[in-house]
Amino acid sequence: MFHLDPSCIRDDWVKIGMAAKAAGISFEDFNQWSSSAANYKGERDTAYMWKSLKGSGTTQRTLFYLARQAGWKPAQPDHAPRRATPIPRKSAQAEQTDEEEQRKHERMNTIWRQCQPIALCTVAAEYLLARGCLLPPAGSDLRWHPNLHHTPDNFDGPALVGLVRNAVTGQPQALHRTWIRSDGAKRGNPPRMALGPTSDGVVMLWPSDAVSMGLCIAEGIETALSMAHVWRPVWSVIDKGHLRKFPVLADVEGLTIWADNDSSGGGLDAARECARRWRDAGRSVSIRVAVDASNDANDLVRGAA
Repeated sequence: MFHLDPSCIRDDWVKIGMAAKAAGISFEDFNQWSSSAANYKGERDTAYMWKSLKGSGTTQRTLFYLARQAGWKPAQPDHAPRRATPIPRKSAQAEQTDEEEQRKHERMNTIWRQCQPIALCTVAAEYLLARGCLLPPAGSDLRWHPNLHHTPDNFDGPALVGLVRNAVTGQPQALHRTWIRSDGAKRGNPPRMALGPTSDGVVMLWPSDAVSMGLCIAEGIETALSMAHVWRPVWSVIDKGHLRKFPVLADVEGLTIWADNDSSGGGLDAARECARRWRDAGRSVSIRVAVDASNDANDLVRGAA
């Protein structure tokens, strides 16, 4: 690892961190290596990133590959190498799972390439405006597809498509799809479906480079874009389960949470748990919630229209 340049871009730094953790390298060694970078942001930032790393498919092989690319060569043995132990073949079921995951990944890429930015006079814009939402800016991870297939009901139609990224690393991991009508109604049963794993994911309605000191979050996409009339930048965390676990982000000093005021109280409970974790990390947090029993901000905005 010490053959690699720690002053690389953040995405590469996070990838090296994933590989280092998979290789069993300690946080202390990783932080020591990171601290020699010109863009080092301190042990606190490194610790947040390190703690957030979970199973991602990145292995120690990535570390060896990057080191070789940087000029590192393994020491040559002074004796004849032992006969390599045969690597067990994957079971037929495991190979089938790998193939299915590869097909899903290719399908995600194909759908995302076919999506378009949300512009005025499109079905997506008419749907959002009918729901009292602010249209997302250029560079948003929310786009729309004019004719996306809905498998359960076997029809093709317009849909909002959100690119779900890992909240900490920013790596794409899934698509969040909502089939829509221009009058503000949803279509299909179910009208929303995810393609790929959404755990620890968010839809960055405003690009990450628009987030400096403060960030607003809400559960649903429409709720978040209703909030955007007042608070920006804003991200959708998809649902209350993701809100409850929303991680503390480096360089974000303040967080505003719109809590859904549902009858079960689950939305507000999730917001409070998220807020408690951010406050424990020394961040400024405020929770906003409708004073009546509206389900979310979008219900409130539509009711006032």
